Amino acid sequence: MKPQTVLHRHRNRMIHCLKDISPDSQGCPALQRFCEEIADDLDQVTDTPAKRDYLPGEEMFLWCHAELTEIGEIARPIKPPQGYIADMLARLRDFGERLERNEPLPPGFAIHWLSDDDVLDEFDDAAR
Repeated sequence: MKPQTVLHRHRNRMIHCLKDISPDSQGCPALQRFCEEIADDLDQVTDTPAKRDYLPGEEMFLWCHAELTEIGEIARPIKPPQGYIADMLARLRDFGERLERNEPLPPGFAIHWLSDDDVLDEFDDAAR
């Protein structure tokens, strides 16, 4: 699958989800299913960012997917959200607007996409 296909298929729904993120999103089964759909599509991408530059908005999309997955996996929601969870919810609402404009991740944020070679090299080094 092409990375553009994943972005095209899920970007608008993600933007809507990010802008409407709330404390009720913690542990939400619908959010979990949405994140799983994205993960399933990402697993089919062969032209990964480890081999090329990010597409416009792709790095932001991937970051938001990772954080949405984390919010969806919270077994015991924290209400009202505090600390890290409150910060994450506020950041996701902000990032929804940034994703809509195809902005890159702000300074201080990064995603590293490991290539198959990176993973093999790490195991090879550990075996020595």
